[in-house]
Amino acid sequence: MASGRLDEAFQVLHTSSERAHRDGQRLVDRLVAAFIARATVHLTENRIDDARHDADNAQQLGGRTTAVAELLQKISTTDAHRRQRQQRRNDVLASAQQQMLAGAYSVGAKLLEGLDAGQSAVGAASKVGAASKERLA
Repeated sequence: MASGRLDEAFQVLHTSSERAHRDGQRLVDRLVAAFIARATVHLTENRIDDARHDADNAQQLGGRTTAVAELLQKISTTDAHRRQRQQRRNDVLASAQQQMLAGAYSVGAKLLEGLDAGQSAVGAASKVGAASKERLA
């Protein structure tokens, strides 16, 4: 654990009968805390799968404690937001493609510019509305 090899420590402790012993339980508690800390780092760096892996290991060792439950909730919330952003981006890309196929190249280009500039899909979609109004005027 001291060298950061949490997965190896997990394998040793998970299969060990020493877990039930007082000293073994202290090691489990330390390992659970280390998994929670590492999962939190993964989560802040947007590595959701790694965070979920560490949270699952913490839960297997320590049970569904408050800290583990809160971490799993944060992971689920972050993952849901990521999926929503991706869906919005996909929607904007589909709209841009439709506009371009319909011959509204400037509208499609404005959609894509919004995405290229790091703009949110909602912001890019608002550009399309403004461009459509300009075209109609």
